[in-house]
Amino acid sequence: MWKYRINGALLLVISAAIGFFVYSTEVHESPFAFKLGLDLRSGSHLVYRAETASLDPSEVDGAMASLRETIERRINLFGVSEPIVQIEKGGLLGGGEHRLIIELPGVTDVEVAKRLIGETPLLEFKLMRKETEALSEDELADKKLDEKFSKPYVLDTGEFSISE
Repeated sequence: MWKYRINGALLLVISAAIGFFVYSTEVHESPFAFKLGLDLRSGSHLVYRAETASLDPSEVDGAMASLRETIERRINLFGVSEPIVQIEKGGLLGGGEHRLIIELPGVTDVEVAKRLIGETPLLEFKLMRKETEALSEDELADKKLDEKFSKPYVLDTGEFSISE
């Protein structure tokens, strides 16, 4: 009989401690507070469509990965909680289109989201000229950028939408 009473009292104390912990994380600013994602907290869902017609098909995946890393670094500088930056490639029915999808929980204003990513969402990809590949680092440092790289490839921006 005592065994049931001790187990019951222990269960009651543990339940009270868990309840107090959950209550204290929600009432005060706490490092243990629950972090709500885009589906529970609302936020911005941005979709950029990449214009890859001028790129060689073998370079598209690398260019998109570089774009994702650049945008992710820009967003992380502002401390947005758990942003999602991912690449989506359209299949046979999608027309082979490449998209960059950005989800920003807690950022409900599209203009603020666009400012976080950059006022001019334009990214240039330049390939090194063949004649510069054989040069040493010192010789490359002396050359101007136009002498090192070929014409730029431009990724155009897409449409924006907000999820609620």
